[in-house]
Amino acid sequence: MTRRMVTLFDVAAHAGVSHQTVSRVVNDKPGVAEATRDLVWSIVRELGYQPNETARQLVSNRSKTIGLIAYATEHSVPATTLVMIDQTARENGYRVILASLSSLDLETISTAVHDLRAHGVAGLVFNVSIALDLAVLRRHLLGLPAVFMDMAGSQSCTTIMSEHAEGMRAMALHLIRLGHRHVAYIAGPDGWSASQQRYAGWQAAMRESGLSSDLMVKTDWTARSGYEAMQRLLEQRSERYFSGILASNDDLALGAIKAAKEAGLSVPDDLSICGFENMSMSAFTDPPIDTVRLNFRSVIEKGFSLLLGQIHKPNADGHHVEVPVELIIRGSSGRCRTPPSV
Repeated sequence: MTRRMVTLFDVAAHAGVSHQTVSRVVNDKPGVAEATRDLVWSIVRELGYQPNETARQLVSNRSKTIGLIAYATEHSVPATTLVMIDQTARENGYRVILASLSSLDLETISTAVHDLRAHGVAGLVFNVSIALDLAVLRRHLLGLPAVFMDMAGSQSCTTIMSEHAEGMRAMALHLIRLGHRHVAYIAGPDGWSASQQRYAGWQAAMRESGLSSDLMVKTDWTARSGYEAMQRLLEQRSERYFSGILASNDDLALGAIKAAKEAGLSVPDDLSICGFENMSMSAFTDPPIDTVRLNFRSVIEKGFSLLLGQIHKPNADGHHVEVPVELIIRGSSGRCRTPPSV
């Protein structure tokens, strides 16, 4: 196992002094008692600490590096946002150091934070999409400014996300206005913040319209799981009828459309199927998928602006920002042809 890099903060903790004192010692600055200077150098040698330029930048608040902590980058949205975060950082004169996580336990996250701080990052961007206990996580940030992308609000942390719930609510109401009173839902996986918010939006629309919201299948975001979910729903359609499908992302909608066609159903004539996220392929499927457009660029730019605000004004209160979404209607939904009595 690779040994974690020793940082200036580790030396300070072992010596019982501030990190500013350690910085003055290793940079041969005045204002430190000789006994303290000797103690710091002994700890430096004991721990094998090697001063570097990025550490000096951190202490002097001149760092132009951002730490990016990412998870589940094999999925389309996290992968897309990684590129945009790097581009936005460069446009603002910063470079990005990536820490890609294999799991989201606190030990793994804490190790990533320590490693990034050792590289002198000025702040952190969390691009993990999984619902975390931010109050607990905040204690592992080592005082670094941080912004959490695509997470629900928290009084203790700065978070930003798209209006997932409102977007799915709007899409559900779109189907309801077309006469669909039985709308099934193909959900994303448990634990994902976006999945939870979108599910809540579907339920809200059904509830305020006085309709049942109990026909739902959980998936793992992929087109294959959308295909399999649609097959399971169709198997019980004679007993639990539905004329509309809301899928938690466009990949799921694509799989659902394929399964419906294989079952001899026409989309949207026999069955309306809508997605979410407006991925590039959704405009070129047959039929083109009705979806909800997420403004990734706006989320990232606003998130980066929030992070820079924290860097320049440490200890500012955390707050939550939501970015509007847009309904895109193309052709995968149509008026319900089922008699109202069904």
